[in-house]
Amino acid sequence: MQFKKIKVIFPLLAGLFLFSSCMTLSASYGQNSAFQEEAASATALNSVSRQLPPPAFQIIKSYSPRSPYSIVKVNLAGEGLSIISNFSQKNLNKSFSPKAFAKKSASRLVINTTPFKKDGSPAGLVIEKGNLISQPNKKYAALAIYKEVSGYRGQIFDSQEEIDLSDSSLYLAAGGFWTILRDEKIYDFVDHKDYRSAAGLADGGKTLFLMCGKKLSYMDCAEILKEAGAESAMEFDGGRSAQLVINGKNVIAGPRRKVAAVLGFK
Repeated sequence: MQFKKIKVIFPLLAGLFLFSSCMTLSASYGQNSAFQEEAASATALNSVSRQLPPPAFQIIKSYSPRSPYSIVKVNLAGEGLSIISNFSQKNLNKSFSPKAFAKKSASRLVINTTPFKKDGSPAGLVIEKGNLISQPNKKYAALAIYKEVSGYRGQIFDSQEEIDLSDSSLYLAAGGFWTILRDEKIYDFVDHKDYRSAAGLADGGKTLFLMCGKKLSYMDCAEILKEAGAESAMEFDGGRSAQLVINGKNVIAGPRRKVAAVLGFK
């Protein structure tokens, strides 16, 4: 009789323990954290949004085995936000690890940008603090960052030659490959899956989305960024160069290629 009671009570206790554990795991993150992390489960296009005080970095993740990716939503108008790049004329031909750059520069977020030539120099536009470091490539798109009275503003150009280099508010610019989303319209490309990194903009350039993942096509990236809220988007260098470092950890595991250009956020 006593044994039967134990058989009944044990499942009840186990169920209570599991329920209380789930409640603990779903507790909210600390209010003082600049980075807010959310997990979007199930499908590749699921996302989680939350209004955050500036400055804010909101991490949106998908754990879909079909095409896992991570997106960071950045408030460019956030108070105290700093955006940096790795360039000066001295290290123009020097490739490096985005993860090492994140540690050295104390950046909480780093993404690879411009593709590069065999000698390690960037194959496209790079502007740092208003200075032209690498010449534009008219075939490819670019993300330009402008300094404003309050924070920054981003703009995606279909051709790197469209950027007005005489604009005194132009602060940083990084080339990539093609525009994949414009006015919420997804552009068509060959459906080739690979490691991808991309950027998207919304809210008149005040909200920046940075994403990185694997088993993705250009159209997959555009669809994911559109679902997250982006109105325009472009691709950065992909393949083994695709890297997004968040709090010192690369979202893509395993050996990655050294790159020529990055953007860092802190």
